[in-house]
Amino acid sequence: MIYLVAGLIIGFFVALPVGAAAVMCISRTIQSGLLTGLLTGLGVALADLLYGIFAVFGLFAISGETIESQ
Repeated sequence: MIYLVAGLIIGFFVALPVGAAAVMCISRTIQSGLLTGLLTGLGVALADLLYGIFAVFGLFAISGETIESQ
C-alpha cells in the first residue's frame, strides 16, 4: 500500500506542467490570492481553446474540406 501512495505522489510531480503559463498561475496565486490564480488559469485555458479552434479551422481551410452533416 505504501508503494501505491509513493507511486501516486511521484507520478503527480512528474506530470506537473512547469511551463510559462503554470509559473504565471503559481506566481499570481502566491502574490494575489486564490481567486486571482484561478482566474489566471481560466484565462490560460481559454487562450489554449482559442488556439485549438484556430488550428482546426485553419487546417480545414488549407485542406479544402467542408464541415457538413452527413
